[in-house]
Amino acid sequence: MQGFKGCLELYCSATAFTKQVKTVHPELSDTDDTLPLFFKAVSLNPAYQKTLSKFNENLAMGVINVIHAYGPEAVIIGGGLMNSSEYIIPPVQEIVDKRAWTYPRGKVKILKSKLGNRAASLGAAFLE
Repeated sequence: MQGFKGCLELYCSATAFTKQVKTVHPELSDTDDTLPLFFKAVSLNPAYQKTLSKFNENLAMGVINVIHAYGPEAVIIGGGLMNSSEYIIPPVQEIVDKRAWTYPRGKVKILKSKLGNRAASLGAAFLE
């Protein structure tokens, strides 16, 4: 199930990003490996870079909202998209450093989850 209008999941989940990529780049719509193919070619294709940049901007805005609401020292991002974190974390960190109202600027670190896609299922398992 996708999130509600304005929900970060609607714009920045792997499912949402796959849908965006398939819509903007129909040449990737007939494969189950959309995101791996996209990330493999992103450094060579300016159109792919533009799509990724828009995604990173949306994710950064969500992260900034979390920072402004809760004031964390770090924001941990997990999920399948973090398999390509080298294309996501650095630009998101740069946007956050410029736009988040923190003192000093660049105080909040954006990090890749060590649990990857397993975080939710491990959390559920430990709820008992």
